[in-house]
Amino acid sequence: MASPLWLLLGADKDIKKYQIIISVIYSFTFIGSWIVLKLGFAPYSTIIVRGIVLFVGTIARLFLVKEKVASFSILTWIKEVIGKSILVSLIPVASCFVIGLLNFDNLIVELIVKGGLSFGIICLSVFFIGLDKNEKKVVSSKIPVLNAISRY
Repeated sequence: MASPLWLLLGADKDIKKYQIIISVIYSFTFIGSWIVLKLGFAPYSTIIVRGIVLFVGTIARLFLVKEKVASFSILTWIKEVIGKSILVSLIPVASCFVIGLLNFDNLIVELIVKGGLSFGIICLSVFFIGLDKNEKKVVSSKIPVLNAISRY
């Protein structure tokens, strides 16, 4: 999710400030992991530390982009990127739990049916929730079946 942010910041001639800030933030992955392990936490706690560091890094990038591009809206980015990502993810995750309840006698059939249903639901969720009108038009022009579905 943060790739466009660091690409934008890296395109600037003066990336020294960005590199210093992000390097310092990311160094806390090692430091924080070492601290939680030294305190006796389980090894998976390092993943939690990494998640926190990534979150802080993304927040720092948002403010650095706002500093460079005055018209950039942090709230719009959160709504459009984070909000849509959460919505696009909720439906497939919930439906995959339901699909997981299906049982077949043949494991190959079960794999094909569950995998196919999950894949289809993910694709439809991305298409109907994650894409805006223009993006839907581009995808529909490439996949004619979606052109008929998107009219409804």
